[in-house]
Amino acid sequence: MNEFRWGGAAAEVRWAWHQAAVLGPWTMTTTPDGQMEVTAQIASSDETRLEKAPLTFVVPRGDERKAWTWPIASLRIVGPTLVAHLGPQEG
Repeated sequence: MNEFRWGGAAAEVRWAWHQAAVLGPWTMTTTPDGQMEVTAQIASSDETRLEKAPLTFVVPRGDERKAWTWPIASLRIVGPTLVAHLGPQEG
């Protein structure tokens, strides 16, 4: 299997249209079982919203109204780090 790696300086987690977390540096990779996993530093978060479902990982792309999005299948927070397994890309 080909390894995939992508990253950036900023992203966010949304619950519906609400911002659940603002993320700093992040990296998206493939796991050995073929899932997409993102690891990111949390700049700020709303713990109540992070416990809701469904959550979406959002990467802005140029225009403020456009973004790449993935559903979050599972999420865990370890100190200041968010680790999430993602579902198939949306939109």
